[in-house]
Parts: sequence; C-alpha cells; structure tokens
Amino acid sequence: MKTGTVTDSFEKLIFAAIAITGIVSGICKGSNQCAIAHKFYEECRSFFYENTLNFLHGELVAVGLLVRLSYFGSDCAYMINELTQLKLPKCLSELNIPTDAVEKFADELCNSSAINDTSDISRKRMLDTLEIMLELLYKEFHITEETDYSRLRPSDYPILTDLYKLMTRELEHYEEKAATGLVVYCKETLRELCLGLHGICTGAESVYFNGYTNIPNAKHIDFGVKDMLSTNQSLSNAMYFNILSFMSHKFLTDGDTNICCDELHELLKNRIAISYLLSFIKRGRKRGSNVILASQNVSDFFLPEIVEYTKPLLSIPTHRFLFYPGSCDTEEYKRILGVSDSEYRVIQNPNRGHCLYSCGNERYHLHVIAPKYKKALFGTAGGA
Repeated sequence: MKTGTVTDSFEKLIFAAIAITGIVSGICKGSNQCAIAHKFYEECRSFFYENTLNFLHGELVAVGLLVRLSYFGSDCAYMINELTQLKLPKCLSELNIPTDAVEKFADELCNSSAINDTSDISRKRMLDTLEIMLELLYKEFHITEETDYSRLRPSDYPILTDLYKLMTRELEHYEEKAATGLVVYCKETLRELCLGLHGICTGAESVYFNGYTNIPNAKHIDFGVKDMLSTNQSLSNAMYFNILSFMSHKFLTDGDTNICCDELHELLKNRIAISYLLSFIKRGRKRGSNVILASQNVSDFFLPEIVEYTKPLLSIPTHRFLFYPGSCDTEEYKRILGVSDSEYRVIQNPNRGHCLYSCGNERYHLHVIAPKYKKALFGTAGGA
C-alpha cells in the first residue's frame, strides 16, 4: 500500500476480506454478524463523534471485537497482541474516549439487538438448547417416559437449581465434550441461557420458582395472586403461566373441576390469564368442568385496548348475575351484555342484594337475602 503496487499478496488479502465477510453475512442471513462489535462502532460515532473522528471504521470495530470476545468469555490475549503489533487502539482511552463512559456503552449494548436478540432464530436456538439440558437433567434423576410417576414424591423431581448446576457444568466442560463431536448446541447459546435463567434459578426471583411443589392433593386449592399484581410484566406472566397451566391440566384433562376467579378485573391486562380463562369457558363444558367469574369494576372490561378480549368473558357464560354496575358507559354495558332498557332499570340503582339473573333468553329479578349465619361470616370489613 505504501508503494502503491498491487501485489499477489495484496490481491489475496482483499479477496479474503470480501469472501469471508460474504460467508459470515450469508450464515447470519445478513443481520447481526459481529453485532456487538458494530454496535460499539455505532455508539462511538453517535456519542463520541469528535473524539473518534480520526479513527477508521475498522479500528473502532477492532476494539468492539475485544468487547465481543469479553462478553462471550473468550481469551482476548491473542487479539490484543495482534493489535499491539499493528499499533492499533485496544481500549477506550486510546480512542480518546473517557473511561467513565464504560457504563454508557454497557447500557446501550445491553438494550440493543446485538445482545438482547429476540429474533425467532435466536429464540428457537435457545429453546432447543434448553430442551437438551432438560433431557440430560431428567436422565440424571432417572426419570424417563417409562417412569411410574404415581410413585414419585415432589422431592424426587429436579428443581431449577439442579438445572442451573447442570448447565454451568456443561458450559465449563464444553470444549472437552465438543471435541467428541457429540455436542449440537453452541457455547454462546448455552452461556446466554445460563445468564437468562440465573434470576429464576438462583437469583432474586428464585423464591417464586425454585423449589418443590407445595400444592396439596386436595379437593380445594386456593391460589392467592395479590402480590403478583405489583411485579414486573415478565415475572407475572411466568407465574400466571405456572398457575394456569396446572389449572388447565386439572380442568381440561382430568375434568369435573370447578374454577372460581374472584376480582377478575385485576387480571384483565394480563393477556395470558385472559387467554386461559377464555379456553376454560369454551372447552370446559365437554369435560364436565365449570368456571365462575366474579368482578366489581365492570367498566374495566370496556377499555378500548382490551374490550375485544374481554367481551367473550361477559357474553359466553350461561348463567349471569348482574348487580349494580356502578359508573360505566350505560349504552356500552347494555350492548355488550345484551340487556334491555327495562332490564337495566332493575339494577341501575345500588340496592343491596338485588340483581338481574339471566339464563339463556330468560331474565329474572332476584333479591338475594343472606341468612344470619352467613352474614356473620362476612364480618364488618365492608361485606356486612
């Protein structure tokens, strides 16, 4: 390059750069190749343009590659040595970027698609790897398809700490196992899986998931979900899935089961919960199962963003006890619930115990009178 002469070595170098880049791009289908390194370059140009103005694209990406190697736990010594020999920058300070900018770089990288990859391919790869880990785990506990599960106690099953120990052990001995040619998952995918599951396996959220079941083999089981309402969306989704998948098995597989969901308005913004409840209502009858839904705030059902999901919850049930609806859109209420003007007048005022009972095309004005012994059960905290 210094002499301006095109040599054979120079042509091979250019060809290798183009060919290898094309291969990598093809494997990655044109996206996220060396994504962390290039995201690092973007951050340099976006937040520290003046500082890095005199550096070439390749020089910035080279430092980004060191970040990528560190993220995946790889040895950076060889590349640092190569960059040193070529007199190229190896860290932020050599790029004229203040070292206190590390936290800013980290935040941007963690929130970018370079690390937080939610693509279908990445998700499928992680699920496949998790399935392999679970197969290995149950094999360690001598649980197979031929196992008589009726003889197993809760403590005979593995819990999430067992899964996490297995994954970290597989990660530690990855190179050794990969040398045999029998490993079909990637080390990076397993590392991401360990990182993603750390919270529920051994971290702060493990209190909700890591343990042997305490659900008794009883006729009546009560799930209190009050504390779940204040948790973040991802955590509450996982917990709802845990509870509702258990209920689904009892309700639709075993059958002859009744589910009662009180304070339903508290669950309306959770699509997972609503989807399960709709499935229960539609499919439970043929399994001899029933659903009882109770809610106070009817207006919450009519919110524009969820009304399409909640409407069937009000229209499908065979038996409906409609009490005073409170402050809501009267016309919307009558339209969705199929209530006439004369029927609505029965419940438009807050008369305790009075309700409109509908069963198919039949309508009845009911006055519910609680016996004294039942009144005593309510106490004085608003129910009496």
